[in-house]
Amino acid sequence: MTKLPKKLSSLMRVALADLTKAERAKNVKVDMDDWIRVGHNNDLWTGKFSERPKDSNCEMCFAGAVLAYSLDRSMPRENSSPILWKQMCALNYVREGKVYQALCELNPNNAEKYLKYYEYAEYVSSYESDSKKWRKDMHKIIKKLEFCRL
Repeated sequence: MTKLPKKLSSLMRVALADLTKAERAKNVKVDMDDWIRVGHNNDLWTGKFSERPKDSNCEMCFAGAVLAYSLDRSMPRENSSPILWKQMCALNYVREGKVYQALCELNPNNAEKYLKYYEYAEYVSSYESDSKKWRKDMHKIIKKLEFCRL
């Protein structure tokens, strides 16, 4: 995939599929604190994910899984790829239940409209505590977003 969806619900579906790949991959650990880290020193990765040393350990989060599996790239810099940066930040917000902030990150011009759907943050389980419950919480948010056509 070279272009990510613009709607948050669709972006979340891509991210969940990529996170599943990360969970199943050898030498990959899901860590919601880091976008992508590779190697024995856990350095931030700057190349294509597919070109990393195959025996190296990797850590990645919800957004990092999209960078690795859908885009095969490293973490973007805010000023070099502003749209991608906003998409990754939106995923980072939504994984914590901050749906309003995620929506505003993707389209700040509609902030007032989003308030009628998401005045308060959604409760989301911690991935580290219960990844299955967290995943269910993500699917609930996706369904609500899809109902609202977001």
